[in-house]
Amino acid sequence: MGPVDWGSVPTWFSAIGTTGALFAAVGIIVRDHRKTDRADAARIACWFDKPDVEYADRTVRTGSLRIHNAADRPVFAVRVIVGPHAYGYVQEPVAQVLLPGKKTEHDVPFCRWGDGPTSLGPVVVYFRDADNIEWVRDFHKGTLYRRYRRRRRIRGYLLRQWWLTKEHRWKVLNPRFRRSIAPYRHPDWRESPDDL
Repeated sequence: MGPVDWGSVPTWFSAIGTTGALFAAVGIIVRDHRKTDRADAARIACWFDKPDVEYADRTVRTGSLRIHNAADRPVFAVRVIVGPHAYGYVQEPVAQVLLPGKKTEHDVPFCRWGDGPTSLGPVVVYFRDADNIEWVRDFHKGTLYRRYRRRRRIRGYLLRQWWLTKEHRWKVLNPRFRRSIAPYRHPDWRESPDDL
């Protein structure tokens, strides 16, 4: 029995290892780039001081939304989404420019109708950093994330079309049928704030 002829198997392993190292390097570069993008946005502190008065009725009182810029650069177009109101969510501007080291306060209506999502109060705060990246601070989840406008719109549209096609098959090509099944819905704060 003679020696085994491996042919080009070592070359394949070498190519796979090189490709894996390339993907790992690209992943590290992307992760570091995202971390530097997020550095300024993570230093924008937002908190909401609820009214101190205990009340049992559903009277709407105002709390104080406080925003502090602890970053080294200013942030722009700071606005808050408040809701849910009777007709959805309402956008309120807070500040056009918030300079480094400055604080701002904004009166926001607040009413606790229980512990559910029917409570009226701030939902999210939008702001744009000096690199023109838009960020969202979510009060309910306590998270900060980057806002991608076009990708979410296209992805949401394609997802709705896929669900419609899956459920109703070829009837979705009929515009009259599509209008008949279109549900009435309140606007969502995740949509563009310019539409609210």
